[in-house]
Amino acid sequence: GHIEIDIDQCISCGLCSRSCPPGALTVSMPNGTWTINRFDCIQCGYCVEKCPKKCLKMVPGYQTPEPSKAEETFKISEEILKQRAEAKAKAMELAKQKAAEAAKAKAVAAAKAAEAEKTAPAEAKPEA
Repeated sequence: GHIEIDIDQCISCGLCSRSCPPGALTVSMPNGTWTINRFDCIQCGYCVEKCPKKCLKMVPGYQTPEPSKAEETFKISEEILKQRAEAKAKAMELAKQKAAEAAKAKAVAAAKAAEAEKTAPAEAKPEA
């Protein structure tokens, strides 16, 4: 058998490459690439088990023999990379807005507490 990937479903987390005993897989999140050295792959299936997106699968059958040892690289489509970048930017903006709202609410609460402290009657302090 051999490993196949649905590259546009891959999130480039690297769990597959970290679980690969011979180190036949390489994942690059910045480049959106997934590379397999089929000569080193022992078809153990650990990568398939570990993939959280289930974009890897073990396919029965044999690969056509190659005259030289080579790696095969798959790249996530530019459209998918762009969509992911936009979603990440939107999530970052939303997180900033929530943080700003929380900081404002905290400041308002602190101001109210300070005002309440000023207007509260001073309690008699026992003299020493």
